[in-house]
Amino acid sequence: MRFKEAGQTIERLLSMETGITGMHRGLLTVELIYCELVGENRQDRLEALLDEKQEKFMAHMRKKLPVLRTEYAYELLAGKDEAEAKRFREQFESAAAEYPYLGELAGERERMDYARKIAKIEQGG
Repeated sequence: MRFKEAGQTIERLLSMETGITGMHRGLLTVELIYCELVGENRQDRLEALLDEKQEKFMAHMRKKLPVLRTEYAYELLAGKDEAEAKRFREQFESAAAEYPYLGELAGERERMDYARKIAKIEQGG
């Protein structure tokens, strides 16, 4: 998976003066956070990305699959909190039960599984 390249592309898009709306900027930042988590996972970078504005955005979008997937990955890879990760996984599955786009859903699950795989590697397993 090419998450480093994706992260660089998102950073470039976010730095441009474009017509990208606030909601789309927030969602792009969600993706950038995920890319950081499964990549270098730098605490200082995550703190910069998860500023007050982004946290508020993510709280507002809490039922959206990309946000739940990123929260799950955050708890696994940065928070190291299995119980919280499980809670986000359960919320994801609840939202997924009503999600009509099966291809997108499969991609989100794939990214969640990838985060789990990285967490297991980091734990030595």
